[in-house]
This record gives sequence, C-alpha cells and structure tokens, in this order.
Amino acid sequence: MAGKSDAHTDHASADEPARETNKRFAVDLARAFGGAIIFSFPMLMTMEMWWLGFYMNSFRLALFMILAIPMLVGLSFYGGFEDTFSGKDDVQDTFVAYAVGFAACTLMLLLFAIITPGMSADEIIGKVSVQAVAGSIGAMFAQNLLGGGAGEGESEGKRKKRGARYE
Repeated sequence: MAGKSDAHTDHASADEPARETNKRFAVDLARAFGGAIIFSFPMLMTMEMWWLGFYMNSFRLALFMILAIPMLVGLSFYGGFEDTFSGKDDVQDTFVAYAVGFAACTLMLLLFAIITPGMSADEIIGKVSVQAVAGSIGAMFAQNLLGGGAGEGESEGKRKKRGARYE
C-alpha cells in the first residue's frame, strides 16, 4: 500500500510543473486577449477600417496579413505576451497572438453589430482580417502593457536573453 501512495505522490509532483506552465499560459493568454481589445479598440470603432477590409483587393488583404507575420515575430522577440527563449517560440507566440487577435476582433465586431449573419463571407473575412492585425499587435504588447513590472511579468531568463544583446 505504501508503494502505491508513493507512486501516486511522485506522479502528482511530476504533474505540478506542467500544471503551473498551463496556468501561466492561461494567464498570459487572458492578458493577450485584454491587450488585443485595448490596442485595437480605437480602430474597431473607425468605420474606414471596416470599409478598408471590405473593399480591399483579396490579394492586397492576403499580402497585408502575410507581411504582418515577420513584424509580429520581431515584436515577440522584444516583448511578446509570454516569455520566449528561441526563434521557434517566437514564431509560435506570433501565431497564438494572431489567433487571439482574430478571436478578440471577431467578438468585438459581433458585439457592436458591425458583422451580422446576413453579410457575405467576403465582407466578414475582410473586416475581421484587417482588425485582427491590430489585435495581434495588442496581444504582443500585452505583457508590457498589462503585465506589471520586470519582476512580475518577465522571468529572469528572458531579461538575460534580451539584455545580453545590449551589454
């Protein structure tokens, strides 16, 4: 019986780091969602942005969204919504921020009745896509905007990584 409880205790202690990592990611994700809404809110309220998404040529819209990816990778390197330690982490951070931007902007456009069920798919996709770029930038800045100080929002490893390049 004692062996069984020890094995259970060992298994529970092995799950704690994973649970802590998931909790930290959930907090960072919630912070990113808030940053996306705060940063993109002024543009969400601008009618010209909606029309830009609707009237923009599909090729230009796709190009705009694709060119935003390297910019987001750079933002992730210098101040992403979670700590990253490699280029792979920065790329992953970029696509999570893009997804958060799409979700936040879609929700806000639905709440403001800017997109409705009767609209064409092209109109909805255009409006959301243009706004999502701004939302993803806000998601990237979330740790800096909403994360508190260096002791709270950044780990020691990230500060060393970022600071080592300039020292």
